[in-house]
Amino acid sequence: MGSGLRLAPGGRYLLDEAGAPFFWLADTPWSGPLLASEEDWEQYLADRQRKGFTVIHCVTTQWRATPASAEGEVAYEGSGPIRINHRFFDRIERRVRAINDHGMVAACVLLWDYGPPDRTPGELPERYAVELASYIVDRLRELDTVWILAGDGDYMGERARRWQRIGRQVFEGRDGLVAMHSNSMSWPYDAFEHESWLHVWGYQSGHGDDERTIRWIYSGPPTTRWRELAPHPIINLEPPYEGIRAYQSGRPHTDYNVRRAVWWSLLSLPPAGVGYGAHGLWSWETEPRVPIEHPNAGVAPTWREAMALPGSAQMGHLGSLVRSLPWWELRPAQELLGRQSERPAGHIAVASALDGGLLLAYTPLGEGILLRHTPATARWFDPRHGTCLPAEVGPDGAYAPPTREDWVLVAGDEALLPKG
Repeated sequence: MGSGLRLAPGGRYLLDEAGAPFFWLADTPWSGPLLASEEDWEQYLADRQRKGFTVIHCVTTQWRATPASAEGEVAYEGSGPIRINHRFFDRIERRVRAINDHGMVAACVLLWDYGPPDRTPGELPERYAVELASYIVDRLRELDTVWILAGDGDYMGERARRWQRIGRQVFEGRDGLVAMHSNSMSWPYDAFEHESWLHVWGYQSGHGDDERTIRWIYSGPPTTRWRELAPHPIINLEPPYEGIRAYQSGRPHTDYNVRRAVWWSLLSLPPAGVGYGAHGLWSWETEPRVPIEHPNAGVAPTWREAMALPGSAQMGHLGSLVRSLPWWELRPAQELLGRQSERPAGHIAVASALDGGLLLAYTPLGEGILLRHTPATARWFDPRHGTCLPAEVGPDGAYAPPTREDWVLVAGDEALLPKG
């Protein structure tokens, strides 16, 4: 059956079963279905449902951070031929069904593609990778799912051709939406442009914090190649996780770092959705520790502590604002900006509806936003608390944010703007 989601006309975003635009606002408890008890999983899902998440990213087999389920079961044994463990998938099926019961879609990674050979199903010989992925798709076919064929992998060159072959074999004759989740700061999708089985192009800006990473988020290939290639929903599935140590500085990513990456991603290409993750939640820790096979990530809190980090509530604020607007009409519109920040970390991202009736602009350092044309009306959206304040043009012709924090300017036709 699949999720009931489908591509919208024009191909740049998704529609739900009723035909309404579907905004992919995802949380990322990759290991949750493998490790969470039924009671804990229910508590977690109720929290995410309350905050307005629409998608849950999860893994359906052992992978590098989780070598087995809480019961010590693995999804399969061997490397060819393989023996599939049906008891393992009894647990996975119950946890995925619970996601649906809370009104959310499960985005299930079928074959994680990075890590030790014994915990990397994406490294199985092709015929056995196809066998395992096909089994999972058939086993969960009645649930509301989007399939992420492979996760965290290198899909360039010969690796691209390998995954093209696997995708064609797994999804020929099977329904449902399919995505890929590429490794950090990579863009493999020129090679997948005409793969009819692949619908959503998922990328990750990753967990860096140097200037190169910062610039990549708002000016890397996802923000440029969409103009040249066949239209697809393009989603940053993995911005920096809140609380995880950054690759370069080693400092934990703050909720601000997460907000900045998410808003840049949303406004720098045609929006279809965004992902969110929290350190300790993605690996479903029950006591503070460094996650398995992630020695540089830093000590993770428990999943309960991670669930309460401020970023998840802020994603809820983002979702509430976006869903109150015709977000699917937005396109990047940097040409409307009269003055750009001089600092890479201060990049002001601008998107506008094609008819000009709506404009959103994100200023990460609280710098004024100077537009080439003054909209009819405007409000400031506080991405930390989800509230709105009036916005007025100052003496220099720019909209000055209320504080030197990050703000979103929402401007255009009065009828479209949030009221409070």
